[in-house]
Amino acid sequence: MYKIIFVCTGNTCRSPMAMYLTKHIAQQKNVKGLQIESRGMFVTETKLAEHARAVLKTFGMHNLRFSAKQLTLQNVVEADCLITMTRAQATNLALQYPVHACKILSVANFLNNQKDVIDPYGQSKEVYMQTAKYLEFVAEEIVEAYKEEGKICLEN
Repeated sequence: MYKIIFVCTGNTCRSPMAMYLTKHIAQQKNVKGLQIESRGMFVTETKLAEHARAVLKTFGMHNLRFSAKQLTLQNVVEADCLITMTRAQATNLALQYPVHACKILSVANFLNNQKDVIDPYGQSKEVYMQTAKYLEFVAEEIVEAYKEEGKICLEN
């Protein structure tokens, strides 16, 4: 199993949507061997944001059982790759866990672009949908990269 952990700030919007979308796409493409989780750097709430839940339903995902979880050292150690929503988050994690920096990258780094995943927290459902559509694209790219390479992070 190749373990990917998506990481965002509070673990109620972006990283859970990235997790569910990536699992969904991997299942659709019959890609096996991926274990996909979601964690937050500063978790204070426990529920998936209502707009995130509603948007994921439009992608065909129902009965979502989710509870926000704080990223721990054990998570970092066990992961093969940690994918953050912003470059700043990747930098912060790499500074916090320098021994594991080689397996930490942002969405922007993965896609070789400058586009971080915007935080829809507290915004309209339309903003959540925009974020989810970008994350769907990211998920497609991650699943394809895993299919081709058997990994995401280059150093593993």
